[in-house]
Amino acid sequence: MPEKIPSAFTEAQQKPETEETTRPSEVITEKDSVYRYLPDGRTQRFKTVTGKLDEPQDTLTFLPPYDSVKEQASRFYPAVFAGIETAVEYDQLLLSYAQLNGRTIRVIDEAGKELATAADVEAAPKVFLAFIDKEKPKNNFTLPVSKEPKIGYQTFDTRVFNGKDGEKLRERHIGNKVKEIRYVSP
Repeated sequence: MPEKIPSAFTEAQQKPETEETTRPSEVITEKDSVYRYLPDGRTQRFKTVTGKLDEPQDTLTFLPPYDSVKEQASRFYPAVFAGIETAVEYDQLLLSYAQLNGRTIRVIDEAGKELATAADVEAAPKVFLAFIDKEKPKNNFTLPVSKEPKIGYQTFDTRVFNGKDGEKLRERHIGNKVKEIRYVSP
């Protein structure tokens, strides 16, 4: 895991303390997946295309689009972002950490502490995703993410569960871009 999160990333994510936000009830992606916020703070994804309702996710965060991180990511992680020139290449890089053996993604706070639940994410002033290559630590990097849904940001959800043999397993999923946010009526 990166030892220190670049301050430019942390400063870009700060939110005014006086800003009040209305809690979203649902987030809809470009492929019409619907993330519904549950009363306990977790979310549950319904994939409209397949008609499948997934198990509730422990955390849901939102990855910024490539255009908003490319300059700083290239500067802070030149070895990783060398050759990444388009949003498609950026998406492929991120997906490799979600799908390939030996790589993983963790939701963390500014100090590098893992945030395992929706309550952990909510309590953290700033949230990041640590992209970890267990075989090539030089390929590790960290990106700021939003706790709140934003149009054009991609979803990232994760959950921890017990497998058939009782072993602890982690599911992580980089989803599509948010196209609509629905809010709880006051």
